[in-house]
Amino acid sequence: MTTVIAVPAFYNSPEAAWWAPIAIFIGGAIPFGFVMYTTYPIVMWIRLVLPNHARTSHAAAQHYAENLPPNARLLIFFMRFTTFRGMAEVCAADLAPAQKELLRPVTFKVVDPCYARGAFWHPNPWRFYTRDIDGIGRDTPRTVEGMWGRVLKNLVK
Repeated sequence: MTTVIAVPAFYNSPEAAWWAPIAIFIGGAIPFGFVMYTTYPIVMWIRLVLPNHARTSHAAAQHYAENLPPNARLLIFFMRFTTFRGMAEVCAADLAPAQKELLRPVTFKVVDPCYARGAFWHPNPWRFYTRDIDGIGRDTPRTVEGMWGRVLKNLVK
């Protein structure tokens, strides 16, 4: 916010140095870019698309999660740079464990070469970070307890 207000003020000021608006802009853009880079792979929630036979009971859903087939579909929801929600649809076989990165957390990555990377203005991440426990929130009562832990074990094998 400081960049948006201070840069035009220094640009229009006759007594300010010519490099002041540039320095203020860079000084405001670097922290913004760093936060954007480090939070980019963080996942808001993941939904496992269950086939009809796994929707009959909690035990059937847990059995499906423990024996996850390679073509199991995951809907991964994340937040874009514009704070709008984005979604990536991947198969379980297209995900692999990711190596740790220096500046940002990463749990797994997409290894499918045909994965839709998105456009320049709204790219889809290809590395994701998730916790290894079930989340809490509005959708939690409608989920099967411990399901994400079972799915994550299959993904990081």
